[in-house]
Amino acid sequence: MESKSMLVISVHDSNRHTNKAYLKYISEQNPSPIPCFLIGFYPKSGSKRRYAILNGSSFVASLGEDSSLRENEIALNEDQCVSANTAIGNMVTVEIFEATNGIEKIAELYVWLEMDWPQDREIDAEVLAKKLIKAFHDQVMHLNQRIQFRCGEFHGNFTVNRIIAASNGAISRQGMLDKETKIVFVSENLKIFNQALASRKIFHRNINFTNIEHDLMALGVGGMEKIFKEIFERVFSIRSLDPELARRLNIAPIRGILLHGPPGTGKTLLVKTIAKIVDAKPPKVVEGPQLLASLVGESESKVRELFREAREDFKKYGEQSPVHIIIFDEIDSIAPKRGTTRMENVTDRIVSQLLAMIDGMTELNNILIVGTTNRMELIDEALLRPGRLELHIKVDLPDEEARLNILKVHANTLEQRGYIQPDVNLEEIAYMTDGWSGADLAGVVRSAFSHALNRTRSDEGVICESQIRLYQYDFLHGIHSIPRGFLA
Repeated sequence: MESKSMLVISVHDSNRHTNKAYLKYISEQNPSPIPCFLIGFYPKSGSKRRYAILNGSSFVASLGEDSSLRENEIALNEDQCVSANTAIGNMVTVEIFEATNGIEKIAELYVWLEMDWPQDREIDAEVLAKKLIKAFHDQVMHLNQRIQFRCGEFHGNFTVNRIIAASNGAISRQGMLDKETKIVFVSENLKIFNQALASRKIFHRNINFTNIEHDLMALGVGGMEKIFKEIFERVFSIRSLDPELARRLNIAPIRGILLHGPPGTGKTLLVKTIAKIVDAKPPKVVEGPQLLASLVGESESKVRELFREAREDFKKYGEQSPVHIIIFDEIDSIAPKRGTTRMENVTDRIVSQLLAMIDGMTELNNILIVGTTNRMELIDEALLRPGRLELHIKVDLPDEEARLNILKVHANTLEQRGYIQPDVNLEEIAYMTDGWSGADLAGVVRSAFSHALNRTRSDEGVICESQIRLYQYDFLHGIHSIPRGFLA
């Protein structure tokens, strides 16, 4: 694609709020068009809009005409300079761009709004959205882009926080503003009413609820279908409601779960997998030693820091903020009943701070706290009350069907590489391992692989991958390599 290097100058005030980059166009009739733009880059040659990529980046700008410019000049405002990673007085490359090159139309656009608007007046979101769509339709919007606009006598700007593609509802980094686009405004100080009711995206990927186990196994978790369904029905189904409807019904989402049960049953792994499925940030996993700091006030500060990002996201995105999941692994070690441990001064402060943070987030619908424990009876009872870790789900040792699925998950990669032989019978292994946890079964597969691997080792210690074979007796060896006393 042809490109040209041009000098960046400041856009004329009359064009500042159009979000267009301005060039000096030369008409089709001119015998000496700009050498770089021989492909019909003319101002009056039809209704087709013109676009260009600036500085070889992903920033796509709509183009306008300003006959007062020189042929080697391009006029931008300061926010466009930031998007194009340039500045007034710099040279920038301008490359023709066809808007049909994979630019999706936008279904929903979430923006952070700032305006010089009277504090005693409310903003009609529907009216403002129509004005912005009229001003900027068919322009390409980019994530984190800041755009200046004018609304009557008032000036403002909006920053793009989130883009939902029209074709598949996926979150995107750019898209084209369409006349059907819903614009959802978020602001710290402005009073906004008549806000568009946008859909609430819960899942990042399609889930087949008639066969959830299959989808979970593809993500590396087996035997968890029943527990996943319970968590979805109790926690995420309410979050899928339109926020306005949930408020009218006075229904608040569950913000805290306690997963309890024997060790090695996959409690933490399940929550991490749920975070991959739903619209959530990568979960923060907190272990006891991270918080048990001896300095006065340091542990409380760490607890407050865990919640900071969720608060900032809710302030920025509102009800469309992704879910922030905080996992307190073995929460009994950091939140035991107050006054019962030798480190009671530290743990009591942590429990008190944790309770304060949970109680203070009643307005935040973008947070989910998960505690995991093998000893539920040791946890401070104040944490287990409604509004806190109110949903208690037992993650028990897997039954035979679940054990089989867990074994299949851990043996899947070995099978794909052709290592597992026809005599392997995982149903028999599942039957023989009654009372074993998911972690134990993973150990069986690892031990079986190690046993098979050692058979291929040469006298020089070299392993030949093409000779690796796993037979049923390797898995039987894996079972017997784990002492029964260890499992008790």
